[in-house]
Amino acid sequence: MAPKGRCRGRKARTIPPPAAAHPPPPPSVEGVVTVADLTEELLRSILRRLAPADLLRAALACHHWRRAASRVLPRAPPLLGYFFHPQNTVKLPPSLEPTDKTHYSAVFVPLNAASPRLSLDLAPTAARGLSIQDVHLGLVLLLHHPRPQSLLPRILAIDPASRRRRAVRGEGRRSDRGWVMEREMCMIKVLDTVPRLPKDTKWRMACTWLSDIDYARTGKVFVKTWGYGLYSFDTETGKLECLMMTDGKEYGDPMYAYTLSWPLEFLAPRD
Repeated sequence: MAPKGRCRGRKARTIPPPAAAHPPPPPSVEGVVTVADLTEELLRSILRRLAPADLLRAALACHHWRRAASRVLPRAPPLLGYFFHPQNTVKLPPSLEPTDKTHYSAVFVPLNAASPRLSLDLAPTAARGLSIQDVHLGLVLLLHHPRPQSLLPRILAIDPASRRRRAVRGEGRRSDRGWVMEREMCMIKVLDTVPRLPKDTKWRMACTWLSDIDYARTGKVFVKTWGYGLYSFDTETGKLECLMMTDGKEYGDPMYAYTLSWPLEFLAPRD
């Protein structure tokens, strides 16, 4: 029997992988315009078209944008809407029924569809126990309802835009708006547009009165009536608007105009 021979196998050879394909060259950036290429006038033109809240966000991007935004901000803070406590409708005269003086939580009505829907962001129980004392510099100041008898009551200051709040102690005095609006007009023609209002002059004098002036300087005055609703009258356009909520309640009196408060650093830009 022939002896078995050894089989000499060949060593395995490692085949190198194919050379990796080179990454494609980056696209040419020639002709591409970036934000950094915007001129000062073009940047201001873009920022001028933004809503107030978006304009403030854009101003936080960098120092260059902050300086540009500060030059397009309107000096007068924009009016966003009104805060008030709703009221039940008053019975027509000569009704002897007692007036329902239920204290309702404060609500916010935006100026138009583009305005933000703000709120005080309070629990229902807490909201019913607070009453608006003033609205000033973007803050809503509230006191406990009924008002406490202490000399320095606790005041809750709320910023509806950022929803920050802080309780402080101080005097609950309303701010002095410090302006006067003078207009000459025939109030008889104004009251003629109020629906169902009696034509008798004496009844009109007893049932209607000017309750307030819009301190946001919109040129509007608020006309309150006994049983015929609450109205706003625009002295510039002559438009009379009934201030009624969807649930049948009237807008409260007084009405607190809420304006967005510009940060001071935006009003005094640094070079």
